[in-house]
Amino acid sequence: MFRRIQLTETTPGALFLHSMPARYEEWDAFSEQAREMQIDGIVCLTGMDEIREKSPDYAAALEAGCVPCPRAS
Repeated sequence: MFRRIQLTETTPGALFLHSMPARYEEWDAFSEQAREMQIDGIVCLTGMDEIREKSPDYAAALEAGCVPCPRAS
């Protein structure tokens, strides 16, 4: 469910959009794909209360510190 955003030719790196992790797929599937794609970080604009409500597995992973890459909020 990662969707690549086309950056300018001079911009290094890559940018991907994704729904809230583990909301529409299993946590293990998200984690494996993030590792395979070498995702360096997640920017999350959602508060923990909403994450707990909509994606309990993602919330549990955040609280346990076992997300496959750093999360910025």
